[in-house]
Amino acid sequence: MDLMNKFSKAINKASEKAGELTQQAKFKVDEQKLKNQISSKYKHLGEKIYFTKKENFSNEELMNAIDQHVEEIDLLMDALKQLSEEMAAIPEEKKPTVEEDIASLCCENCGADLVEGAAYCPSCGTKIE
Repeated sequence: MDLMNKFSKAINKASEKAGELTQQAKFKVDEQKLKNQISSKYKHLGEKIYFTKKENFSNEELMNAIDQHVEEIDLLMDALKQLSEEMAAIPEEKKPTVEEDIASLCCENCGADLVEGAAYCPSCGTKIE
């Protein structure tokens, strides 16, 4: 039964780590989508300016087109900033690997089960590092 508990703990920790990695990957995908949208808006803004100037539209029409694109870009930039802040809030501390987690549940000397946070093995008395 103790082996099952060790295995269950290791699986739970691996699942948590996978969830964290999935969240980080989602942030990266969302970040790239926003950057692509911003790039597209810049391109459309440039095209709009070019064709408006080429077709001799009034300065008012040109300014209205520019204002609309600038507002859209600003909204996307705000969303990107917020996403970056959320990404920065994820702790970057070193998390133990699944192998380290499994090893920390057993005494290296005798293989006995260890209580989390124990300083010595309850079975053989070996100091836990």
